Order: sequence, then structure tokens, then C-alpha cells
Amino acid sequence: MNTKQIIKKSALAGAILIGTSSVAQAGALASSVVELEDLFFSKEDGTTLNTNDFKSSLTYSSHSDTSVFLTGYAAASSTSNSSDPTIAMDLYDCIGDCSLYSDNEFTSNILSSADGVPFTNYSIADQYELGSPIEGMGLTGANLGNASQAAVNPDAVGSSTSNNVLGATWEFSNYSGIINIDFNLSYYLETYVSIDGLASTNAHASYEVSWDLYHAGQRIWTSALEQTLVSQSPWHNGTAHTGCIIGMTPCTTMGVDNPETIAINLVTGPLSAEFVYTLSATVQTTADVQAVPEPTTLALLGIALLGFGAARKRRTA
Repeated sequence: MNTKQIIKKSALAGAILIGTSSVAQAGALASSVVELEDLFFSKEDGTTLNTNDFKSSLTYSSHSDTSVFLTGYAAASSTSNSSDPTIAMDLYDCIGDCSLYSDNEFTSNILSSADGVPFTNYSIADQYELGSPIEGMGLTGANLGNASQAAVNPDAVGSSTSNNVLGATWEFSNYSGIINIDFNLSYYLETYVSIDGLASTNAHASYEVSWDLYHAGQRIWTSALEQTLVSQSPWHNGTAHTGCIIGMTPCTTMGVDNPETIAINLVTGPLSAEFVYTLSATVQTTADVQAVPEPTTLALLGIALLGFGAARKRRTA
């Protein structure tokens, strides 16, 4: 066999290997969904805080932003700001095929591997906030939802990312005593990765609900509830990685709509009426999936291209 034939056969073999490897790329899914309902601030005796309890200054501001990214599409983002808790802050961004998701459904519409997802590519960010935890500021009792969901289907190589941040700040003075922060928390995290043997794939989902109290620019109290879930699949592993978390514990049943609700009570330290305080709340969800070709696949591609190039060069010589 002459050199020309060897080069041609090497190129053909490399091309066949690449064609075979691209048939079954790994799919990945990440879902992070959080809902806070019936958020109230109360005094030590349990009565709900009223605007009159602050005697003088009390201001409120809220901001939210969402961002989504999906390989092959333009990134999308939205922002919103408000100083009126009677007006809903409602953001929704979607790239790709989002036909399976309904806006503002949150824990009632979880996209899960239990439903056969991912069979399409999407990146979704959904957010909603309405109400106030303080009486006298409009609708008493705040409710909010925050969802980040992303997927890359089993025939794709790329990435999908969703990031969601919602923040609220109350600045006040002339209040003495503690502040009880009470709310009902529901959340669902899921990561799923299918293995094809030739792609390095990972899925990451996380959420955080954090509270911070500041005086004179110094943080004097903080509390955070957070969870992170990761699935990874090296090309040689050969098994699917799945996981989910609801109610602060791992779960074995995927795709649980309307997960259990947990009653949360947080208590600040004692405050003095002589000082000005800033109480801030931040809710964040993140979902990220990535499927990247392995070096082996890239090496085969290089062999094929070199072989075809060399063969073409010999023909034109």
C-alpha cells in the first residue's frame, strides 16, 4: 500500500470515528426553583410590624435581574426596580424551546428528567414579587418566586446558563427590639447528566436566600439558606448522574411538583432606636449545563483533517 492510500484510509477512518461519536452526545439538565410565601416581619410579641413602629423614617426599594444564555442564540436579560410593593415585579426570559414551561408557575411547573427532559435546548429565567412584610405598605405579606432552568439535549454540544437575582432593602430608624422574619419556603433542585462515553458534561443547580442587617456600613447580622447540587460525567464513566433536593434533604423521586413547604423563622439581634439600619434580602437561583467534546474527539478530528489535507496536497502536486 503506497503512502497516498495510507493517508486516504487514515482520513476516512478518522472521519468515520468522528461521525459515529457525534451521534450520541450527552444531554444535561439543571433546575433550581424557589418560592417564598407569606413573608412577614414581626416584633418580639409576634405582632406584625407596622409602619408606625418605626416612628420616623422607613424606605423600601427592590431590584431584580435575570440573564439567560444558550449556545447558538443571543443572550437575553431583563432588569426591574421598584419602591412600591403594591406593584408586582415580574420578569421572564427564555431562549430556545420553552414550550414545556409556564410563566410564574414556579414549583407547579418543574422541568425534570422524570418527564423525559432534556430532549430540547432551553434556558429559562422566571421571577415574580408582590407585597410587603410590613403592614401599612400596601398588600401585607410578601410572596415571590424565582426559577432558573437550563438544558442541552442529547444531540447537542454546548452550554446553557440561567442566573436570577432578586433583592429588597428596607432602611429604617427609631425602632427598638428584635425583628422576627417569618416565611414559608418551597424549593426544588435537580441536576441530570446522561453519558455517551465521548463527551465531558456537567450540570449545576443552586439557590440562596440570604438576609443581612447593616448599621453604619457594617454588617451586624446575617443569615443564609442555601443548597448546591452538581452532576458530572467524565467520558469514560458510562453511567448517568442524577440528583434532586427538596425540603433540605436529597430525594429519590425526580420531578416533584409542589414540593413540601418549610416554615422558616429568623431572629435578628436587638436593635436600638438611636441608630439607622438597613435590612436587605437576596434570593438567587442558578442553573448551568455544559457539554464539551473530549480531547480524544478533538484529536480524531485533527487526524481526519490532516489526512484529508495531505491527500489533497498530493493530488495537486
